[in-house]
Amino acid sequence: MHDQPMARLLASALRLAVDEMHERLALAGYDDLRPVHGYVLNAAAHEDGVTASALATLLGVTKQAVAKLVQELTALGYVERSRTADADGRRRPVTLTARGRAALEASAAIQHEIEQEWAAAAGPQRLATTLTTLGLVLDDAVARGRPVSLRPTW
Repeated sequence: MHDQPMARLLASALRLAVDEMHERLALAGYDDLRPVHGYVLNAAAHEDGVTASALATLLGVTKQAVAKLVQELTALGYVERSRTADADGRRRPVTLTARGRAALEASAAIQHEIEQEWAAAAGPQRLATTLTTLGLVLDDAVARGRPVSLRPTW
């Protein structure tokens, strides 16, 4: 498969990692999470939570789509809307619940496991070089004014 175009290799590797992550999350008791949920949970993990506007920008979707995601994750017990708002009463950030924090902790442990497995398959130095290279490419894109949004489609 190494003779495939770069974009296909990157997309396939991402899909492999995400699918593996969610299979393992399901086994850990988080079978109701979808990949897009992870982006919301990670953003909500910040100390002050995250606003719907910031989530919409991060995900590259409308505020209405974000509202639906937040409602879904609230119903599942992963996030909540802050009970306190800012001075004008409009900003009510999304924050994690205990279940949301536990899901992120499980996710981090699973990501570490997957990275270790990939290092065993490719060699630790090769994986480290690949990750460094990808980081440099992304940093360069941002420095050139090309924001990199996360627009999960599944």
